[in-house]
Amino acid sequence: MANEEKSKNQAPQRPMGGGRHGYRPVEKPKDFKGTIKKISKYIGYSKGLFIALFIIVVIVTVLSLLAPIVQKNVFNDLWSIEEIGVAGFEKAIYWIIVLAIVYGANCIVALFRNLVSGKLSQRTVHKLRSDLFAKFVKLPIKFIDNHSHGDLMSRMTNDVDSISNAISQVLASLISGVLLILGTLVMMLYYSWLLTIVTLVSTALTIVASMILTKKMGKYFKRQSALLGELNGHTEEMITGYRTVVAYNKEKDVEEEFYEISDRYTKTSIIAQIWGGSMGPVMNFIGNLTYVLIAIVGGWMALTHPWGLAMDVGTIALFLTCSRQFSRPINEIAQLYGQILTATAGAERVFEVLESPNEIDEGTIHLSYEDFQGNIEFKGVNFGYVEEKPVLKDFTLDVKRGQKIALVGATGSGKTTVVNLLMRFYEIDSGEILIDGINIKDIYKDDLRKTIAIVLQDTVLFKDTIEANIKYGNDNATFDEMKAAAILANANYFVKKLPEKYETVLSEGGSNISQGQRQLLTIARAVLADPKILILDEATSNVDTRTEKNIQDAMVNLMANRTSLIIAHRLSTIQDADVIVVMDQGRICEMGNHEKLLEVKGKYYDLYMTQFAGREI
Repeated sequence: MANEEKSKNQAPQRPMGGGRHGYRPVEKPKDFKGTIKKISKYIGYSKGLFIALFIIVVIVTVLSLLAPIVQKNVFNDLWSIEEIGVAGFEKAIYWIIVLAIVYGANCIVALFRNLVSGKLSQRTVHKLRSDLFAKFVKLPIKFIDNHSHGDLMSRMTNDVDSISNAISQVLASLISGVLLILGTLVMMLYYSWLLTIVTLVSTALTIVASMILTKKMGKYFKRQSALLGELNGHTEEMITGYRTVVAYNKEKDVEEEFYEISDRYTKTSIIAQIWGGSMGPVMNFIGNLTYVLIAIVGGWMALTHPWGLAMDVGTIALFLTCSRQFSRPINEIAQLYGQILTATAGAERVFEVLESPNEIDEGTIHLSYEDFQGNIEFKGVNFGYVEEKPVLKDFTLDVKRGQKIALVGATGSGKTTVVNLLMRFYEIDSGEILIDGINIKDIYKDDLRKTIAIVLQDTVLFKDTIEANIKYGNDNATFDEMKAAAILANANYFVKKLPEKYETVLSEGGSNISQGQRQLLTIARAVLADPKILILDEATSNVDTRTEKNIQDAMVNLMANRTSLIIAHRLSTIQDADVIVVMDQGRICEMGNHEKLLEVKGKYYDLYMTQFAGREI
């Protein structure tokens, strides 16, 4: 349905997205702890998988801790071959076999960890995605209208995917990392507190260097991303407005402007890449420095036994492995931090939808289809999409059963809003809307909407057969009833020419048929619904003259004995209306039939002369 007046009065929507290239600032959640608790609740629906994942992670961690100990024994036995001979070599072979078994088991268990982690992730997001979709169909129209379609789709896809990735990649790594850090620290302290201090100092140095470099990188990559957006925007603007650029001989100007932005982008990119490329070498240098320090301190301890501390080559080898095993999960957790924040921020947007109030139906009266007569009365209705910006002002209109009422007026005059309020897509601020003398607030929304059919300006067709799309108006209709509706809507003549006829599957949005044919199918859907009240919102504004004639002929039969509201800009489509309501800035300024309004020579006369006589106003 057209949304001209609504879009003019709504509050600004949240900006979408971000650049795909370069550094992108991490979006931080507003309530990190609260959101984590909500995600944990969904993970809890697969408690068995989570427990299994935890056990597997513990096993992987234990195996990872065993490997350096076995390596220590291998080195010590190989070192002692010269003293104890073949026995030392045999022991070394034994420990090498044990080490191979440990590494093999670690690999196999890690594969199971990935399997269980992936399964837990998919089950969790399946539940989350199902709840989110179920929520969408319960939300009030106002919520959907206040968010761009891209925003809502992003919550359903991108945000849910970020949660999925976080569970499958981050959860296991986080648990494993924490256990490995604690286990490695305890093991290092057990074998040598002095070498442990050396390892901790080098690890701290790694963390500090990483923080400094990340801060520097972030500054320049953020600037690079902004400049890339500026560069792309300038290029897009030039391409879309190329005719104007050429017409005013501005080619040289836009070229110079492009070079200026491109130069700034290039300089910033070079600095960003220098800082980005420095991370690896710096980390490698600190890692190698750690090995050297452990070897020096370990060798010194083996030779001098300071404070009575013993040291052997196997323990030195153990610390060389443990230094990497200790710092690696710290770096990984630091790298996962951004992913955790992104997933949590995405989860916040998802839970914002899930926790939004459902559409409220305070109706107390059930009315069957037969109970409706089709009399409509608007009494002093006031309404605005945004507070203090009224769209309808003291709107009063009495529509009798079977009347054909046309609403005309400039864009933003409130025509579509009248329909939104009648369907209770929005609630009025004051006044009353009555159907057959009953306030529509007292009628259950399902009962109210079942008796009204809408033909929208923007056709809505689904990826299904033509038959299924027409039957959307009445699921219980037979094939003959459906076909009769298509005949009445003048749609049968083109459907029967299709190879699959009514079994023809429409592509998304019905893009494999013409705009006029799509319009006819939506009219056939309305015919099949057999409504007491019919709403045509710009129903013929997007079709050719011949198709419009077909639609008009069908509408004559469809509107017989039905209350009809027609919204149209083209006055040729509503000249035979019983009453034409002319709206201006939310108020009714004129009302009457076509001939009477022309005689008055008011607003309607001006609109008519503009369209048909070309007279300027």
